[in-house]
Formats: sequence, C-alpha cells, structure tokens
Amino acid sequence: MNDDGSLTPVPTTFVGNKAVIKSLTNSTYVVVEGTHTFSDIQPHWAKGYIETLAAKQLVKGMTDTTYRPNDRMTRAQFAVLLVRALGLPSETYDGRFADVKGTEWFNKNGELAAAVKFGIIQGKTAYMFAPNEPITRAQAAVMIERALKLSIVGYDEATSDKTKKVTDFRDAKQLPTWAKQAIEAVYQAGIMQGRDSGNFDPTSHVTRAEMAKVLMDILELTKLI
Repeated sequence: MNDDGSLTPVPTTFVGNKAVIKSLTNSTYVVVEGTHTFSDIQPHWAKGYIETLAAKQLVKGMTDTTYRPNDRMTRAQFAVLLVRALGLPSETYDGRFADVKGTEWFNKNGELAAAVKFGIIQGKTAYMFAPNEPITRAQAAVMIERALKLSIVGYDEATSDKTKKVTDFRDAKQLPTWAKQAIEAVYQAGIMQGRDSGNFDPTSHVTRAEMAKVLMDILELTKLI
C-alpha cells in the first residue's frame, strides 16, 4: 500500500492461511481478494490466464469491461508488465528519452524507469524509447531472458530443457543474430514456443493474450505465484 492509499501488486504466494510476500522493499502490505473478468474474453483460449492476472492486479483492461486480447503489445506495455510481475522497485525517471516525459501511465509508479535501470529494456537509440511501438516476438524473448538473469529473480537455469535448440524451428536460419541466444533460452525454459507452422516467427507481434500466458509461465517458473 502506497502512501497515497493506492496499491501496487507484489509477488505473493500462499501457504495455508499465510501470505508470503516477495518484495524488495520494506513497505506496508495488505492482502486483497477479488476476481475480475472481461466481456471480450468469453470464450478465449487465454481466459484463465487473463482472469488470474487481473485478480492479482498485474494486468488491466483497456477499459473496465474489455481486455482486447488480440491487440498488439507495445514496448511500454511489455516492460511495465514484466516490472509488475517481478515486483521490481520503482525508480525515478532521469529524462533520458526525448519521447518520454516520465508522467505517462507507463511510468506512473516508476515502472519504465525500473525496467531501464534493471536492464530489461533499452531505448531504440540513446535518446528515443518508442514506447508505443509494437513489440516483436524476438524483442520479447530478449527482454524475458534479461529478466530471468536478474539475481533478484532467482531463476535456476539448471531446470531448463537443454535438448531444445533454435534449430528445432523451421525458420531457424531467419532468426536475427542478436536474438538467437535469448530465443533459445526462453524456449528451453518453456516460456515461448514455436507457432503451429513450426516457425518461431521472430518478426510477428505479441498480442495481449499471448503476453498473459507468458507472464503466467514466468511467475510459475520463478515461484512468484
């Protein structure tokens, strides 16, 4: 619970009637129970993921009643969701990007600044962030791998399936060099898979529904849910 009474979700697991809060700061905490659904996920393959994350206040709808699961994720949205899911502490924005004022929704509680400080995401250039640009599957894989490598996350790479290789994908030769290692890492971790076609499809965009599943997989993998 913030000083102004607003709530910021932090990773929490439950053992019987005991809440185990995994936070990086000393703060005031409150356990909130609730459910939330959206009219446009009935039915949808990601319904369960979306409702679980919405109940934990990690994802929000585009309106109070609609989630818009098939909309494309933006760079800012993806960064904010990773920061929320991992419970990274907020940071003060230093004004480094010309296209980010620091007062936008995606940095309301210092989320974007935290994503940049912890190295999860970088600018498109040293001075431009492009917050509203849709994020590709290759870019998402890189961000996820960076998040998993954070020491505070505590992900055990030994649990990855090392038999999985990027050569499993039909379009392996088309994967960008800068993303190959990350794609293989998240594939081995079981967070991202190939498409039904057998391709990884690195340049296609991540939808809001796909991000919900990715977030759940990350939280379960790192025992934060």
